[in-house]
Amino acid sequence: MRRPYFASLFCPSFALKPFGHGPMLAHGSGKTWVNQKTEEPVAKTILETQKNRLSLATGKIHTEKLLSGSHLLYRRPDVEKGKDKLPGAWTVRLTNPETGKQKKKTIGTADDFMSADGLLILNYEQARAKAELQLKELAKEFEEEITGRSLISSKDYTVKDAVEDYLDYLKRNGSKSYKNRFLKINAHIIPHLGNIRVARLSKDKIDTWKQTIVEKPRRVQYRTTGNKVLVREVNIDFESLSDDEKRKRRGTANDLMEILRAALKLAIDTGKSEPPGRGGWNKAELFKGTRVAKIMFLTVEEQKRLIEGCTIPEFKYLVIAALMTGGRYSELANLTVKDFNKANGTIHFGPFGKVMGKQRHVYLSEEGIQFFEEMVRDKGSNDLIFIRRLSRFQPSSTKRSLSEKWLEGDHIYYMKLACKIAEIKNFTFHGLRHTYASILVNKGVPLAYVANHLGHSNITLVQTTYGHLAPSEMANTIRKSLPRILS
Repeated sequence: MRRPYFASLFCPSFALKPFGHGPMLAHGSGKTWVNQKTEEPVAKTILETQKNRLSLATGKIHTEKLLSGSHLLYRRPDVEKGKDKLPGAWTVRLTNPETGKQKKKTIGTADDFMSADGLLILNYEQARAKAELQLKELAKEFEEEITGRSLISSKDYTVKDAVEDYLDYLKRNGSKSYKNRFLKINAHIIPHLGNIRVARLSKDKIDTWKQTIVEKPRRVQYRTTGNKVLVREVNIDFESLSDDEKRKRRGTANDLMEILRAALKLAIDTGKSEPPGRGGWNKAELFKGTRVAKIMFLTVEEQKRLIEGCTIPEFKYLVIAALMTGGRYSELANLTVKDFNKANGTIHFGPFGKVMGKQRHVYLSEEGIQFFEEMVRDKGSNDLIFIRRLSRFQPSSTKRSLSEKWLEGDHIYYMKLACKIAEIKNFTFHGLRHTYASILVNKGVPLAYVANHLGHSNITLVQTTYGHLAPSEMANTIRKSLPRILS
């Protein structure tokens, strides 16, 4: 996550340090500036003493760098000959490096001819101290212009404020996860934790919320319109759930907690919230063992039963294609005729859908080539290979035609129906991809080849997920590779 430019100015621990020639300087005893590395006195800056300032040209701005993009300015006005000289004025300036826009604020009069009072007339040290406060204000103004929202005191900053700022951050940066996180935040975080001030968000409150998520009624989505989702709740008896169902629910709670952590970390990075203290939200831990999912894949017999259980031909073609290519649902739904290369016997997958998979060419079996030849027959090169000619009612805000591409979620009902007919439990369309990979691994295909066909950039995920499926193949390969050394 990129740290916002003005974050250091919001941070409560922010402290301006003077710049000198060479290493950073720090103010020592009296009016001496000390090199932090050598602790040796160094020369005073040109603006530090009255004598130096009065030797500067009038009518011109003289600057001293404070932090990156921020400067302390001093200017003494011109006066006509014979008239009393006027004292200079202290000004602080902050520049946005991305836009070049500047903000200035006059902070007081220099003690050129009058003694400093710390209010209106400021000596050099007082001017720097006041510059620190004014820089924070100027930085807040910049941030409000960027986000379009007023900044809130860290004491009054709530979890709702934090997650909304986080969503703004995702949206500004074009994050692909914005919509998904928007829905999760509004469904599970804001209703339970939204009104709690971040400064009062403790480990105990997070733990209670996590357990509530695990045991709350299951939410069943039945309509999505833009960012608006309509759901109904189904009461459950948590203790009666299977171990795998409990694991999934704890995994959901962990996912939500990771989102909340990201939002709260951003709030700290931007200085809108203080770092948590003892017993704070950062001490809450994730549930253990939620990532150890049982990878479901079908035997050849189960694959045939599933295909037979597909009562809608258009959906049956999707299932067969997934078993022959290992493609994701979104990738298959976007396939066009030109993606099939009959000469090479390959299918080209591009970066489709929410999961922008790696662009790749997947080799087909002889049976797969024949299947795709039939699928593309009498179609133009830009036509979709798999289309949806279904009359089943789909709840939607827009009327759908009877001949249309497969959209997100269209397959869920038909997959459940086919599994029910085939007597296969707890299986999803994505499991067809696992089935494809598992067959290749069990046949001894190198994991690098499998990773390439699945669109993974390396074999780590494939090795972790499917590596245990071919222990005999691994053993045979190792035994054949080692030489005989005793005879």
